Amino acid sequence: MSNEWFSVKKRLPENGVHVLVKQKDNKYPYIASWMEDERSDGFLIIAWISYPYDIDYNNDITHWQPLPSSPEEE
Repeated sequence: MSNEWFSVKKRLPENGVHVLVKQKDNKYPYIASWMEDERSDGFLIIAWISYPYDIDYNNDITHWQPLPSSPEEE
């Protein structure tokens, strides 16, 4: 697995794909999905403390990286 973080200023993830995201003022990453449709144009936080919400990637999210692959079942 790569540990490479991508700047949102240079590259965005594919629409609807879950990724790890890093907020500017938070040291912990979150699972989010880039959503670009008629209702939303930004990251939708999937794993959050209380509920999912939209945030403006230009102001809050600075970097993202793909999620690791799921483990193989034994």
